[in-house]
Amino acid sequence: MLVYIRESDKEKIICNVDEKDIAEHLRIRLKKEQEEKEHKKKEKAEAHLYTIIKVARNEDLVEQIGRDIYFDLVDHDKVRSFRIQKQMPFNIFKVLA
Repeated sequence: MLVYIRESDKEKIICNVDEKDIAEHLRIRLKKEQEEKEHKKKEKAEAHLYTIIKVARNEDLVEQIGRDIYFDLVDHDKVRSFRIQKQMPFNIFKVLA
């Protein structure tokens, strides 16, 4: 909402707001938004350390193609994605997956 006030009335209208002046549900919401913002900032700072891979497992092949035909391609939008560290060895990923 845009509100115009006169410079001369500024001191009468604008005042300091304490945390107790903000409703509880708004404080919770603002805290949650701040935490999400910090989490996204952290992810962005660490993004160069991670990569996303998609793995088509035997179950995906059977579900999308069938049991007899394996030369077809799978729909990569329907297979599972993993966010892993770029330096992770494949044998460790294989155990985690």
